[in-house]
Amino acid sequence: VLLQVDFHKRYDEYHIAMKQKIDAGDLGEIEYGYAHMEDRIEVPRDWWPRAAEKSSPAWFLGIHFYDLARFLMGGAKGTKVWATGVKKKLKSLGVDAWDSISAKVLFDNGATIMFDTSWILPDPFEAIVNQGIRMVGTEGMLECDSQDRGTITCTYKEGMATHNKSFLRERRDKHGRQIFDGYGMESIADFAYNVNMLLEGASLADLGDYPSGYDGLEATRIGVGVHR
Repeated sequence: VLLQVDFHKRYDEYHIAMKQKIDAGDLGEIEYGYAHMEDRIEVPRDWWPRAAEKSSPAWFLGIHFYDLARFLMGGAKGTKVWATGVKKKLKSLGVDAWDSISAKVLFDNGATIMFDTSWILPDPFEAIVNQGIRMVGTEGMLECDSQDRGTITCTYKEGMATHNKSFLRERRDKHGRQIFDGYGMESIADFAYNVNMLLEGASLADLGDYPSGYDGLEATRIGVGVHR
């Protein structure tokens, strides 16, 4: 049975370029790294405050970067975790949820990655999500600002804003038909492609690399360790 997890960070063209560099050996052996993913406070305060109390920024946001780190490092598994969390801002607003969680994860390849997650960025922040990742190895380093891709607007309606067009791009073909692409769509399209391959007689082994239930399990193990 095909179980494919929507770890869409794997489908980001910038992250794929990072993996190609790492796989080529340009960074040597990964020693350490850092990832951050932060939402504006409207997400836990306005979108689903009661659900936020049952979740956390480490679950809602961090899970994607736990998987991305594993993806970049060829499927490395987490073996040990240290973590701290803070409850201040949201609690003052009547939402009993973690503001932020910082975690350090040791992987079985010897690398340690820091993950900072939060969802209390001020309302005026220029994007709903702020995110990025950095990896350092014996032969080099890579950094990716996964939020600011260089598209900036400033209007009276919404103020200053940056736009991650890599997540969802809208365009029209020569016939005027509306087409969407970007890694937010491509992760789902890949699932549909894999389903069609199976319907045409392929086996799971024929599908190649995709974020499977095993990857979901490994990311979840890290998330459980962080909260413990």
